[in-house]
Amino acid sequence: MNETLFFLLKLGFAAKICFDFTKLALPTFLPKLLKAGLGGMDLNKPLEGQTEKTPEAGGVIVLFVITMIFCIFPETYRILPSLIAAGLLGFADNVLNLEWRWKLIIPAFTLMPLCQHYTQTFTFELNLFNYQINFPNALTTVLIILYSIFCQNAVNIYAGINGLEVGQSIVAQGAGLVYLFIKHGYTECMDHISLKASMFVSIFFISASLALFKFNKFPAKVFVGDVYTYLAGCCYVISAVCGNYLIVSGFLYFMQMINFIISIPQLVGWVPCPRHRLLAFHKEDGKLYGKTENWNVINQYVLRIIKGGLKEDQLLKHLLTIQTVGSGIILAVLFVMKKSVVEDDE
Repeated sequence: MNETLFFLLKLGFAAKICFDFTKLALPTFLPKLLKAGLGGMDLNKPLEGQTEKTPEAGGVIVLFVITMIFCIFPETYRILPSLIAAGLLGFADNVLNLEWRWKLIIPAFTLMPLCQHYTQTFTFELNLFNYQINFPNALTTVLIILYSIFCQNAVNIYAGINGLEVGQSIVAQGAGLVYLFIKHGYTECMDHISLKASMFVSIFFISASLALFKFNKFPAKVFVGDVYTYLAGCCYVISAVCGNYLIVSGFLYFMQMINFIISIPQLVGWVPCPRHRLLAFHKEDGKLYGKTENWNVINQYVLRIIKGGLKEDQLLKHLLTIQTVGSGIILAVLFVMKKSVVEDDE
């Protein structure tokens, strides 16, 4: 009991360090990012009212913080190469503005260090229909790599308003953490290194991201940059792989899935795709309006559901509420069907 209490205190203290250090480091490093040429204008606001650029690539602080914290916990050592690789990819994208083909190729390598440790057979069994899928080791590795490519890019394309990249990542990672406890329980999570690692990734990532969210929400004092979006996607996949809920994690990523499906015509070139698929800002009322030519969740939600305009902070609340409620419904269904749905290692 004393060991458990000590561990919980250590975990809580580390999570608080993640939050506090990120919160304190951001104001210090923001001017340095601008001096390095990492900054840009907020395209959802009048350009004439912006006297200086907003710092970009603030997610590098999150990468640094959680990397340092992971060094305290040996259970996370095998995860570090994948996290650092994803963060470096994102930072390279911010600096070099990589073309899309590289964004699809390079993420495939970020999860390879983790896949070398994950050699078990992955099983998904649905007792309700007496249907079972068994994936061989090689196919498991391929599926994890493909899923990693999707997740690291999904956060990147489901963006366009202040706070959305960080907000969606916090909700998704939090939902995954809840499911980890629903499926395995706290005791089992503490007894297995891989489950511990999944729990650590979620807790530390959420802690650092909450601090970043304070600076990235409307009106943004920093843009998170591709370094954060790739890191967020990588953390999500790592948590799912180590926690052995890879299939469920796909359901919890439903907003990103919907956004990807809607975006397919533009992503594959069937429909012209602008560099920034943003909403239209109207100076008269300070609201954002959807554009019919932009095929993504943000524009289609404002066009077809709201059928009008929304303030940027209001739109963020709408989208995060939908994601949170949807995740809650999915988790509730999984909890009720806990004995009907089995996803475990053989």
